[in-house]
Amino acid sequence: MYCAAQELLDNVVRHSGATHAHVTLVCDTGTLRLTVTDDGVGTDRAHLRQRLSAGHIGSASQRVRVEAAGGRMEHLPTDDGTRIRITVPLPHSSVPAARNSTR
Repeated sequence: MYCAAQELLDNVVRHSGATHAHVTLVCDTGTLRLTVTDDGVGTDRAHLRQRLSAGHIGSASQRVRVEAAGGRMEHLPTDDGTRIRITVPLPHSSVPAARNSTR
């Protein structure tokens, strides 16, 4: 999630022309949700495909990582700018059960 946030914020700085960005990270029961919103120029899907074909794989590689973890990366509708939400499931607790000890 850290790498995805880093990539999304790097894109805000490099490409959006935004004056503001907002980041939220929410941990709900069983899921972790990251949302990055900016007030920049927005995201054109055709432009994203063009950049991907030119070898710019930052966001695409993050999507692959998120999906490999069982999560989802979504471009959400917004009046201006860009809003991307990443949701990943949290692993179940790996705390071992208490053991009975007899001596």
